[in-house]
Amino acid sequence: YSDPPKDNAFIKITANVTDNIDVSSVTLYYKVDESNWESKPMSFSGIYWASIGKYEIGTIVQFYINATDTSGNTAQSKIISFEVVDGTPPSITNVVTSPMDGEITDQDEITITATVTDNMEVEEVKLYYSLDDRETWESVDMTADGSSYSVTIGPFSSAVSYVFFYIEATDSSGNTAQSYESSLAINDGTAPVITNITYSPVEPTKEDEIKIDATVTDNVQVREVRIYFLSLIHISEPTRPY
Repeated sequence: YSDPPKDNAFIKITANVTDNIDVSSVTLYYKVDESNWESKPMSFSGIYWASIGKYEIGTIVQFYINATDTSGNTAQSKIISFEVVDGTPPSITNVVTSPMDGEITDQDEITITATVTDNMEVEEVKLYYSLDDRETWESVDMTADGSSYSVTIGPFSSAVSYVFFYIEATDSSGNTAQSYESSLAINDGTAPVITNITYSPVEPTKEDEIKIDATVTDNVQVREVRIYFLSLIHISEPTRPY
């Protein structure tokens, strides 16, 4: 049988039974807590087996196996007992991010929140995230506020196209659960920087063309630079001869 038996599963008990002639029958005898002994024929499929349960956490189950051959000879195993333990993993729901996917830039911190509950006690909740297309994973503990767990990560460079993440929760019995994997697109939120603005000639006349220069840099590629202007620059009148 599975060791330890869990409360959320049937318990399959198996046994090898051999004889110098043919085995006629194999029977499982079992009792639950202080109840009377019950019996159940065991099926054969390469090995003898029978399933019992499901039982609540803390239930004490005792069992033994009785085998009879075609000559009427019988054999009985020793009595085995076990206690049923918690086998229910935590539940992870309501996973949300702020900002939402599609609104995240390389300037933003990302807060990830989830609701985590368990039939016993939640012991630990971690966020796992990858910045390199799942090649490597980082983990960070999530902070509890009742059944709500949250953590803040980032900001991340615009060189990171996507953040992949999932949540893993562990209860006090060691049962674990994982959320579905999700991804968040990281958009460029860094504006270009415009510096070193100059124009020539410094004192243009009406006849002059005015050349305007500027240095424009960005963390990614600059796509377009436009100039918007009003005629507010003083234009000197050309000197008239007398």
